[in-house]
Amino acid sequence: MGDGRSPCLGRLPLPSVFIGEAYLQSEAANRTLCLILDVRMPGLSGLELQRLLTDQHSIVPIIFITAFPDERTRQQAIEGGAVCYLSKSYGVEGLLDCIRLAVEQSGNHRAAQ
Repeated sequence: MGDGRSPCLGRLPLPSVFIGEAYLQSEAANRTLCLILDVRMPGLSGLELQRLLTDQHSIVPIIFITAFPDERTRQQAIEGGAVCYLSKSYGVEGLLDCIRLAVEQSGNHRAAQ
């Protein structure tokens, strides 16, 4: 993994870690293939960040992960366009499936632009 690539996802770059506000102001926001957000993050919550990105017409696919799953929050995330909503008891394959789906969706959006 020394080359900055993920062995599970082929040649995709490894992710960067940001807090919501910092992500919005970073250069990474312009080249992100997908976001993995915790519902409860310091500062902006994952849902608040999703709303801000939607308001900015962002097309980056979002995967939500939470240790506190509830149906209302899941519904908000999915209605807001989230690709997946996982509780922290998710399996690695489940997360990888969501990442593959999000990256595929990201590629389709970028090709259409």
